Amino acid sequence: MGLFSRRKSAQPAAPKPAQKPAAALDPNEIWNTPKKTAKVKESKFADETTEALAEPVSIDPETIKKKMEALERELEEQKNKPAQSYEPIASVKDDEVVSAQAKYEEQYRIEHEKYLASHHQDIDSADSADVDSKISHMVEEHNRAEEETKRNLGNIEGADPEQIASGLSSLGVAKDVTLDADYKNIKEVSADEVAEKLSGLGVAKDVTLDADYKNIEEISAEDTEAMTREFLEKYGSRKA
Repeated sequence: MGLFSRRKSAQPAAPKPAQKPAAALDPNEIWNTPKKTAKVKESKFADETTEALAEPVSIDPETIKKKMEALERELEEQKNKPAQSYEPIASVKDDEVVSAQAKYEEQYRIEHEKYLASHHQDIDSADSADVDSKISHMVEEHNRAEEETKRNLGNIEGADPEQIASGLSSLGVAKDVTLDADYKNIKEVSADEVAEKLSGLGVAKDVTLDADYKNIEEISAEDTEAMTREFLEKYGSRKA
């Protein structure tokens, strides 16, 4: 048991290899780099050509230096800012909740009264004298309309029965065409004469028994299809 209870002695950590400091980059080495070329083929069958790459847009080294200095200042300001600490949120007491609720209800009551006051329409009570005068005016208008109706109806003259009888007598009586000489000369056609005339008409000709009709050859479905195809090939389809 003693063999397994031994603790391993802590070994010192291996030292990390020292990183090489980044070499300073001379801007002149970037801007004075000779122009490079690239080989280009329009397609796999085309000949390979060499084209010069577009030169990079030149940037003033002083501009880069100013940008880097501004960035370093901003990073330094961020490091020097004091750490912000947040106080724990205290629990809300019951009396504070009741007080806030009471304030809200009081404010709601005030705003509601303002709303009702702004939308209230004053209704004037009716004066009894004014009501009586309006009723009297309505009765006078009704009586005036009745008088006008009676006056208009009274101007209509009644029809005299003797004038009506005289007018009707002047109209005369409708002519009785059955008493006319021409009407009497119309001879009545008997049923036998009608039957005789109908029998003389004969029977309609049966064209199926005609020699020309019998000589008409029947067209088969194959012939119809062939003629239709020939017509379409010659004149084409009329559909848009």
